[in-house]
Amino acid sequence: MGVLLYRVDDRLIHGQVVVGWGRYLKANAILVCSERVANDEFAKTMMEMGAPADVKVEVLRLAEAAAELNVDAFNKRAAIVLFETPADALELVKMDVEIGKLNIGGMHFRAGKRQIMEGVSVGREDCEALNDLAARGVEVYFQMVPQARPVGIIPKLPRDL
Repeated sequence: MGVLLYRVDDRLIHGQVVVGWGRYLKANAILVCSERVANDEFAKTMMEMGAPADVKVEVLRLAEAAAELNVDAFNKRAAIVLFETPADALELVKMDVEIGKLNIGGMHFRAGKRQIMEGVSVGREDCEALNDLAARGVEVYFQMVPQARPVGIIPKLPRDL
C-alpha cells in the first residue's frame, strides 16, 4: 500500500479521479496538496464531500503534505495524491518527497496556455515545472483514465511559450 498514484488535475477531486482511478486502484485515501484549497474552508469542504464515505480525504498545505509523505504516514493506506498544478508537484519533490511517476490528468485551457493534448493545456510555468520534474528523474506521463494508454508528455511540451 502507500501512495498508489501522484496526479496533477486542476479539478482535484471529481468523478474521473474517484470513480475512474479510485475504484481501479482500490484507493481508500486521497491527499489534496494545495495551498489554495487548504486556505479556503468552503473549497476544503467541497473536496471532502466529493469522495465516497469510505475514502478518507485530507487537504494539506504543501509543506504539511511533504512532512506526512516523508514520514510515510500513508504506508497503511492506499492513497491518491492530487495536485492542482505541476508547480505544486515540483515543490514537493524539492522538499524531498520521492515521486517516481507523475500522472497528468486534466489541465484546462486558460489565457496564456496552449492545448497540447485533449484535456491538457500548458503555460510557461507548467512547462518549466514539468521539465524540471523530468530532469529530477520523475516519469511524467498523460493518462486521463486507467483504461487509456499512458503517453509521455515531455516531448509534447511547446518550446516557444
